[in-house]
Amino acid sequence: MEYKYSKITTPLGDIFVLATGAGHIIATTNPNDYVDGTKNADGTFTPGYRRDATVLTVRGIEHNATVHLNRQADGAYRPEVEGKSAYENRHLLYVSRRDSLTDPTEATREKIREAVGTAVNAWAQGNAAAILRAEVKHLEDEMDKTGEEMRKATEAHNALAEKYKLIGRQLDALYERESFARR
Repeated sequence: MEYKYSKITTPLGDIFVLATGAGHIIATTNPNDYVDGTKNADGTFTPGYRRDATVLTVRGIEHNATVHLNRQADGAYRPEVEGKSAYENRHLLYVSRRDSLTDPTEATREKIREAVGTAVNAWAQGNAAAILRAEVKHLEDEMDKTGEEMRKATEAHNALAEKYKLIGRQLDALYERESFARR
């Protein structure tokens, strides 16, 4: 099973959402990695975008956005980790102007946070099965990772056990030689 993006509509434009587990949803205007852009003759940079990339428009200005929404104690998804400050949570809401990749105003960030949050929570309420499938995938990935870590730990443990036995045999042999030498 693979993760799959869904396209949803916000008051600011369409955005792609992806549940990566029961506790986390990504919302982004560019569901794939950025394509290489172009460095212009004047030294400026024109970013590249996937054909299916979208934008969120605030006051006539197009923005790229990626928002990491975490499930909160009340069941809602918000771009924050409970118990952390707004400053610590700032990286969960990435927004840049599409024309220049510069930072937007705080008012623009807040508009995007609100619009995306509302749309994602509505999507989450209607897509419980997709969220649970994502949790299954997440748990399978974690079990695979843990299994690999256990395999490596077992190998390391076995190597140490062999070294322990070897040192034990060497020590026994040394004691045996010393006891014969004392007689």
